Amino acid sequence: MPKRLPERGYSSYAASEDAFIAEGAHLDHRTDPEEPVDERTGEAEPSERTRLMAQFAIRYDGNHYKCNGFRYVRLADAVNYARLVCAREADQVRQRESAHPGIDTPSDAERSTMAALAISCKDGVYSFAGFDYHHLSDAVHFATLAHGSDGQDHPG
Repeated sequence: MPKRLPERGYSSYAASEDAFIAEGAHLDHRTDPEEPVDERTGEAEPSERTRLMAQFAIRYDGNHYKCNGFRYVRLADAVNYARLVCAREADQVRQRESAHPGIDTPSDAERSTMAALAISCKDGVYSFAGFDYHHLSDAVHFATLAHGSDGQDHPG
């Protein structure tokens, strides 16, 4: 019974990697349909071969192409693997960046509120009465409670 190949529309690098491994590391007979290919061998032309090997840090020992500790008989397989690794790393960087968004500086209106409530801000951390807050709204809420409705300071 012939092996059924997964669909080519991968939604993530993990799905691509699974397909890459499931297909025995032969996703396609060449690295990219747009890249120049030697018609006789189906491999990248010498200039393209050199560029791809330099771009993805692939070495050739005379028998195998080596990339990140793995050996491949064909350059296309080594390049496909290297592209998957790059996609995985880029995805991990995006996840880290979204988990730690950049520091926003308070607007003029927020600075005015902070001054009125004695809230300070340093490196994106808001402080009031010895407590640190990651969100200005939390510091304002606590400061408002501490000041009370009579406008006088109460111990926090």
